[in-house]
Amino acid sequence: MKTRDLPWAIVNHRKLVSLIFLLAFLICLPLQALVSVNYDMMSYLPPDAPSTKAINVMKAEFTSEIPNTRVLLHTTRIADIMNAKKEIAGVDGVHDIIWLDDTVNVYQPLEMIDEKTKEPFLKDGYALLQMVVDENKDESAITAIQNIVAQDKYGGKDNEVSGDVVDSLNTLNSSADEVSQIMLFAIPLVLLILIITTRSFFEPVLFLITAGFAIIINLGTNIFLGEISFVTSIATAILQLATAMDYSVFLLHRFSEFREQGMDVQNAMVNAMRKSFASVTSSGLTTVIGFAALMIMQFKIGVDLGFVLAKGIVFSLLCSLVLLPAMTCFLHKLIEKTHHRSFLPSFRGFGKAAVKLGVPMFILIALIAVPSFLAQSRTEFTYGMPDTANPSAMTDELFNKSESVVLLVPKGNSPAEAELSRDLSQQPFVNSVISYANTVSNKIPPAFLDSSIQNQFYSEHYSRIIMSVNTGREGEAAFNAVETMRNLANDYYPPPTSAEFNKVTNPNSLEYQLLGSPVNIYDMRSVVSVDNQNVTLISVIGIALILLVMFKSLLLPIILLLTIEIAIWVNMSIPYFGDQAFMFIGFILVSSVQLGATVDYAILFANRYIENRATLQKREACIETISNTAASIMTSGVILALAGAILSMISSNPIIGELGVLIGRGALFSMTMVFVFLPSALILLDKPIQKLTMGLHFINTSNKEEK
Repeated sequence: MKTRDLPWAIVNHRKLVSLIFLLAFLICLPLQALVSVNYDMMSYLPPDAPSTKAINVMKAEFTSEIPNTRVLLHTTRIADIMNAKKEIAGVDGVHDIIWLDDTVNVYQPLEMIDEKTKEPFLKDGYALLQMVVDENKDESAITAIQNIVAQDKYGGKDNEVSGDVVDSLNTLNSSADEVSQIMLFAIPLVLLILIITTRSFFEPVLFLITAGFAIIINLGTNIFLGEISFVTSIATAILQLATAMDYSVFLLHRFSEFREQGMDVQNAMVNAMRKSFASVTSSGLTTVIGFAALMIMQFKIGVDLGFVLAKGIVFSLLCSLVLLPAMTCFLHKLIEKTHHRSFLPSFRGFGKAAVKLGVPMFILIALIAVPSFLAQSRTEFTYGMPDTANPSAMTDELFNKSESVVLLVPKGNSPAEAELSRDLSQQPFVNSVISYANTVSNKIPPAFLDSSIQNQFYSEHYSRIIMSVNTGREGEAAFNAVETMRNLANDYYPPPTSAEFNKVTNPNSLEYQLLGSPVNIYDMRSVVSVDNQNVTLISVIGIALILLVMFKSLLLPIILLLTIEIAIWVNMSIPYFGDQAFMFIGFILVSSVQLGATVDYAILFANRYIENRATLQKREACIETISNTAASIMTSGVILALAGAILSMISSNPIIGELGVLIGRGALFSMTMVFVFLPSALILLDKPIQKLTMGLHFINTSNKEEK
């Protein structure tokens, strides 16, 4: 069948088409619940990141891990603390509990213990224990620990259980409820917007059915991925709904226009499909490119989110171009029976005002663009999950947001290990250092000790040094501490030469390994800083190529991209001018989402301008284009802005919340730029556009309009 016959085939076989999509929907509906969700941001670091290599070496060499849970007890009675430690150690899934007794004899008078040694574990009437909780038993283990420390004899209500495992559990528990809450709020509000911006009470129902089919099919097909990130899990449905709604809106607005011209249902739909195909497919492809650009990120959460969102847009395109026309054709009577008067103005007056103020606004925006571009490149960022996401106020206040860091050094050089342990303990950011050299003694051969003690410090190739640092997970203090620890380790254990590599069976045994949350986030910062440049470059180039092919123009792609890029710059510069630090993952995702999703508005506007310009002078063509497209663009823009607002208000996860703020604000800026900046640019560059575009036929500009 020829391509030109496809619209007729869809219309003529509308029941079969609807049945096929219904079967896909019913298959995918239960599958979405079987997709597991990953809540560990650090697991998405690339395999060649130093901290990732260090984690793999640690897992291969030692049975124990870095402490991931902290317990604060409101007591200093040694007997109570040791009893609590014994009870917690008996919890299934808990092991490697670290407290002061692992370093010194706690049954001697506490005044005799060095203050710096004691302070990380015992301070101001509180004791701090650190331990490892297995991830596959985290929920039951944390509940058991909380029940133990809730006892009055251990301090009761003043006690806290915190750490990475608790953070992940809180994220998991809140995320499951938030996804349904987000959609529960979004659907009625989207429905209300669609009722206002369409001419039928049933049209919005068709839009939501189409979007619902695309979303469920997308979520169900994630089963082939095995798991998705929590960011993807929370954000996919609402972003797919918001970014792809305009495809259906564009199509049915054209269908309504042809029906008003007197065409029957089938001819009106076929013509609407043909007239909308270029705008809808190019809009969809630019959004796919914007999302797919995330897949080149070294930080693999971008691959995860980018692939799922790009896949979702493909399904949304299929549903809008195939399912929606089919359903509309055999449900058109419901559309006509529920027809209502337009609740929107003609927008012609708005178009005249936009054109009249075009030149001053063009100049103003040009002046804003440069400082916005410079400011957005200087925004301060955070990289990991903020400490405020799951506060442990008393623990952080007393023990300086202490974090556990492990340094693995090549085994066999006890003097170097002892000196390095001493140098580390003298650093102002280090609370404590536990190593064989400073806890047992490098003068006592490990073979003389019980194997359980040996295994705490030594593996086949490595000696382990465990540190508690007071820098928190991230920030300049944490990053400087990571660099200092790496530099000190490098002084005692410099990288092996090529000749040394050839002498050993296991080259990794010659290199030190540093791991822990501050180290992971330090590496994340290094990775995503490069990712931002790559994602922006790829998305801009990819979208520019699609626009080049679509418009066959050298100038129009630049104009359309610049329109949206300025909106992105302004959006991203606000944190800088407001002296705010934003999470980098949200920043880089929104750069791609805003470009890919809102360039659709510029494409629709440019297509209608070219169509109107064939019969109208340039200013009148712009006024008519604003009148033609305002309802569609505003519908899509307001829905996307609303989606962002709902994400920011409902989600307790800081990454999702900030992502929502940027998306919602960005949609409004992009929409404003299309109505204020783009008409001026098209009018001012009318002649160059004609010269640099193939096959373009504009009506000659009159002398009167030129003046």
